Amino acid sequence: MQCGQTFTWRNIAVKRHCEKIWFERWVKEGYSQRQLAAQSHWSQDKIKRIKSYWLSQKPTLPDLVFSVYDCLVFDGTYFAHQSCLMLFWDPHTHQVVSSCFAPKENYFTCLAWFKDLKARGLCPQAITLDGQTQIIKAIREVWPDCLLQRCLYHIQRQGQMWLRQYPKTNLARELKQILHLLPMLKTHTLKRVWWEKYCQWQSRFKSDLKLLDYQNKVDSDIIRAYRLIEYAYQNMFHYLDNPRIPATSNGLESYFSQLKDLYRRHRGLRKTHLENYLWWYVVLKERRK
Repeated sequence: MQCGQTFTWRNIAVKRHCEKIWFERWVKEGYSQRQLAAQSHWSQDKIKRIKSYWLSQKPTLPDLVFSVYDCLVFDGTYFAHQSCLMLFWDPHTHQVVSSCFAPKENYFTCLAWFKDLKARGLCPQAITLDGQTQIIKAIREVWPDCLLQRCLYHIQRQGQMWLRQYPKTNLARELKQILHLLPMLKTHTLKRVWWEKYCQWQSRFKSDLKLLDYQNKVDSDIIRAYRLIEYAYQNMFHYLDNPRIPATSNGLESYFSQLKDLYRRHRGLRKTHLENYLWWYVVLKERRK
């Protein structure tokens, strides 16, 4: 006896799982829709639908035991001039500990995020970061006993930028040479020698420094360069006392560099898709390890 009907069984979950591999390649490897279509033997429209499906939802972030992280790196970077991705990064495992996506890297956003992390057990002994005053203020409020290690590379780069590529005066040229030595200070002895060199420079050009004009752009930038050293000095060398504290945030800068290189291949994402793309990258990058 025949019923004359045919039935097919479809498991949507398995279908999504099989299709997700192409989305992961799009995120992690930066393949274009055309390249993925050639690899999968599907049409570009099919790849586009797969991509849109996964970008429309936020991934599940991994649960971490925050209490085990003692020394972290913090930094943020902007995408499309309107959205900022901020990360806490463990320099020892090269793992993203926590991430936050916001319109701006400001005090109020970070304060709420930091309080939530503290409530979940994060209590770092030291954080390496650049000189963003609003971030420093938020960290001081949430973790008052945490050491703040100023990134030596940021100090060097910012100071040398203010002094120009080819300084016109001996005062600026010598200060630029002093800044150039900053990332090379690996011991307390080298630190003392470097600080003595800076103090000698300041003493030798004391009269010239007094004559610098705040209204002059070049002079005001020289003032900003040497005051940057003086203001940051007390938080520049914590890494010499604790080898677990990184002296720079270069590791996280490299992470951002790789992410931005992939993002440029997919530029033009709408804001909601951009946010989910960044979340997916963080999650899939950790999973690959």
